[in-house]
Amino acid sequence: MILRAIGFVPNGRSDLVGTIVVCSDQGTSLGVERTGNYSRDAYDELARIARRKGLDMEVLDAKFWDLMAQLRAGADQAIAAGAPQREHTRPVVQVADRPLRDIEDESWALIGAANTLDPRYFLFGDALTDIDSAVDPIRPRLLSLPSLRHHLDRLGDYLVRRGDDDRPVAPPKDVVEMMLSVVPGTLPHLVGVVATPYVAPDGDIVSAPGYCAATGLYQATSDLSMPPVPAAPTAGDMAEARRLLLDELLGDFPFAGQSDRAHALAALLNPIVRPLVSGPTPLMMIEAPIEGSGKGLLAALVAIIATGGPPAVLAEGSNGEEWRKRLTSALVASPVVILLDNIKAKLDSGALSSALTAVTWCDRPMGLSRLVSVPVRCTWMATANNPSYSGEIARRVVRIRLDSGAERPWERTGWRHELPQWALEERPRLLWGLLTLARHWVAAGRPPGREIMGSYETWAAVIGGILGAAGVPGLLGNRVEVYAQAENDLEAWRELVELWWRTYSARPVGIAQLFDLAASRKLLTDLRGDRSDRGARTALGAELARVRGRVIGQWRILDAGVDAHTHVARYALQRLEPPHSPDLPVCGTPGETSCEPPDPPVCEMPSGAVSDQVSGLARSRTQSCAESGETFKGLAQGLAQGLADSAQSYQDPDCETLRDLRPDLMRGENEDHTHPDAGHRGAGDRCLKRPGSRCSLPGVFGVCHFDDADCGFRQEDIYGDPDS
Repeated sequence: MILRAIGFVPNGRSDLVGTIVVCSDQGTSLGVERTGNYSRDAYDELARIARRKGLDMEVLDAKFWDLMAQLRAGADQAIAAGAPQREHTRPVVQVADRPLRDIEDESWALIGAANTLDPRYFLFGDALTDIDSAVDPIRPRLLSLPSLRHHLDRLGDYLVRRGDDDRPVAPPKDVVEMMLSVVPGTLPHLVGVVATPYVAPDGDIVSAPGYCAATGLYQATSDLSMPPVPAAPTAGDMAEARRLLLDELLGDFPFAGQSDRAHALAALLNPIVRPLVSGPTPLMMIEAPIEGSGKGLLAALVAIIATGGPPAVLAEGSNGEEWRKRLTSALVASPVVILLDNIKAKLDSGALSSALTAVTWCDRPMGLSRLVSVPVRCTWMATANNPSYSGEIARRVVRIRLDSGAERPWERTGWRHELPQWALEERPRLLWGLLTLARHWVAAGRPPGREIMGSYETWAAVIGGILGAAGVPGLLGNRVEVYAQAENDLEAWRELVELWWRTYSARPVGIAQLFDLAASRKLLTDLRGDRSDRGARTALGAELARVRGRVIGQWRILDAGVDAHTHVARYALQRLEPPHSPDLPVCGTPGETSCEPPDPPVCEMPSGAVSDQVSGLARSRTQSCAESGETFKGLAQGLAQGLADSAQSYQDPDCETLRDLRPDLMRGENEDHTHPDAGHRGAGDRCLKRPGSRCSLPGVFGVCHFDDADCGFRQEDIYGDPDS
């Protein structure tokens, strides 16, 4: 390694100014060159470039300081001999008595000049960003007012003329604020920072370190000696790639099924083929029935292969605001992998749901006084033991379940390799295997996968296509089980809605009444948590606002407006007609074998005349009363519309007939039977209809007497022949 010094002179402030070019022993440039002021921080700037190029830093360090000693000795001798000194070697920006716009333009010119050889300053989303090489892995860093002033002060000399002298000053604060508020689109656009070769949208593999304008990715790779990836992998290449990944790397993990194994391979592929996916990517949930099953190890392997190090771990938030802040802090650093580690509580976060389907994340990061928008291109992962999540999170989840069947899975032995150390050592070969699978798919014409996942259509098409071409089945094959885990969230709502309808029917009610109703049956207990009653009511109100318009069972939750007196939001239920298809078979139809008839006794329908006001049909009974199905169908023209609700209420599990029930109704002994059309239960309950309105039961019609205390039938109110 040779370091060449070009044009070095003292600048009058004990600093040397010039250019250093790093060459091989044969004199060929190694792509490391820096021009500027070589003060005490000069080596850090030069080393940042050299480290990305994969140079030997020990050799560079020794040769650099040896060169500096020689240059300083020569400069001292020249000064002693009376050699002229260059007063300013950096570009000069005059500050006094000039328009701010001119100072701003010259400041942007400093950043543009610094980007000429090796781009360092970028437009990341809509924020001015530089590359922070002091951390591992390298990541973008949003520039704030202090940090941008720091960079500008080192890129140029800001001066103020005082008489015949130029006095140095800091870059003007007003100018720096203007630069941060409006970043020109001429800066290179940064999508993210990666640490591995990747497949570009055109199908080529990008392995050169540094910035790629075609993809917007900055690749920070060093010391990665990877075998060449064939443009058209052969059957032997594919067999070796599958062996490395599915057998050597993943072969000892106790996957619950082939879908779980396919999803583990999809998680490994995701960072490599992320540029091919134009939309968001789902949350890869690694779960198990017990701790020690290998969840964290599998997540670590994904990160090691993608970055060479551990994942960016994000702890779960306790509330929406905390989730938002943590997600923002993570996403502005553009991590390759984000791991939600060891989830304990039910996974239900609006901020997380938004981030999982977002292409761009907009928020105000800590330390900045404005909103910024940054790209979201990470691989999302999470670990948990038997997790539970809301419905909106469930549709964003791809499950990877591990189940060893052992009481103490952490005591398992017999692993093929010492993980994760083996994966770190074999990282180049494992990357070759992943790139080979992707290149095989590209060479085959990019056939899209057949699997469909809402909001993640592009991801499913790309990953499904790669796995399908590689002969790895099972992608999205366990979605039903994932949704079933989220169904627990709906069970409490179904029970609450049924209780709500039985208690209040369609009448608008406030949050306080619904809260008391839920508390009486200990429903939706997760809303309470450690909150007070008031806090729990507020949480229920927020949840009702979220689910308004949603259909749960036979009911739709409606927004009933705000109470005029209490100014409190109210909600109501709308009962929906059961879905009906004329092509649906009736149980018991000759030749029909798709449903079994119920056990005796067989339902009997009362004979005789029925009031002309009666119409409709109890369709639900046609499915459960097999042998009398045609009888129900034949009565379709003669039963009341209200019979659809009433008949089902009055048919008990033993299929008791309406005729048997009617004498009880005549005597007013109807407390145990619901009056759906009247909206109350028997005499003594509050009537939900207005005075004088008709309450109808099958074959029984009367005037509803209302006095704020009870609502019941009287014998003289009966219309028609009781025996009919």
